[in-house]
Amino acid sequence: TAKKTTKAEVKKAVAKTKKAAAKRDVPDVEAIKISKRTIAKLGLEYVDYSEKSFAIIGNTKPIKEELKSLKGRFNARLSVNNEQVAGWVFAKRNQEPVMKSLYIA
Repeated sequence: TAKKTTKAEVKKAVAKTKKAAAKRDVPDVEAIKISKRTIAKLGLEYVDYSEKSFAIIGNTKPIKEELKSLKGRFNARLSVNNEQVAGWVFAKRNQEPVMKSLYIA
């Protein structure tokens, strides 16, 4: 005998499929304008954080909205060189627009 699927189970399956599709269709991130002067004052530093991500550390608070719009996620407890620091983590697939926006070569 076949088991009947309830409405709730169908809704859950549809939601899960939509969520998975949304993750795959991540739109490209575009570079934004932050002045070179501002970047120089903040003393930002690029750090390879893992195989799939990198981090920007330093005084990021003044440009937090810009970093957020570049698809970054803030983490107050990053481990860099066995030290706990705050910074923004980005997927490596978004590296080019982030580097361009922050004038990091």
